[in-house]
Amino acid sequence: MQNKPWISGPIELLWHGYDHMGKESDFDQRLAMISFDNAVEASLNAFIHFRVPNEKVNWKKYKRVRNSYPGKLELVSDISPQILPEATIKQLTFYHTIRNDMYHRGNGLTVETDKLSAFALLSSRVVQELLQIPVDTLIQEKRDQEHAKASSGHLKFTGQFEKILATGKPIEEFFHNVQLKSKEITEKNIPDLVNQFQDFMGSLVKKDGRPRPKIFKKTRTAKN
Repeated sequence: MQNKPWISGPIELLWHGYDHMGKESDFDQRLAMISFDNAVEASLNAFIHFRVPNEKVNWKKYKRVRNSYPGKLELVSDISPQILPEATIKQLTFYHTIRNDMYHRGNGLTVETDKLSAFALLSSRVVQELLQIPVDTLIQEKRDQEHAKASSGHLKFTGQFEKILATGKPIEEFFHNVQLKSKEITEKNIPDLVNQFQDFMGSLVKKDGRPRPKIFKKTRTAKN
């Protein structure tokens, strides 16, 4: 697939869609819907520019519809009606309308689970047929790459982190210098302590030439 660089965008968008779909928040479900829709549109563009000979494309019409999702659906259907029959266009248009409402109206909308699942399957199938690629295999490869990258980064930092802690001095220095609202560790000042410890240890690792890590998830400072 290395000789088809135009497939990386749609595959990454599909992967992000499935990644967000696996989470529970309404925000993630909206992002999944948007990602699946964007994957289809990216594939439409790739199909027009790279998958078919120039003489098959009505470039005069393309100039009129290049910023129109429905217009590009119609243009691709003119070229290859077997890939985008009328029934598929109606389904894609239906989901694209939901996507637009979510994108423009934001937090006020959610997507039903069954609709999101159906759109995930539809968008994957359309991308596969438009670009003639094994979508499931490529998404799994992308998932494996991201997992390996995350694991590698974690192992590199863990070794450096343990090396620093082994001296015993950083922890002692941190608790000597840390500024808390109270001298006691309480439920209210633990978030401050965690944030300050992350910044402190991050600065030590950075001195060794490694990127600044995030060893804890940043927490909001507790309000009194």
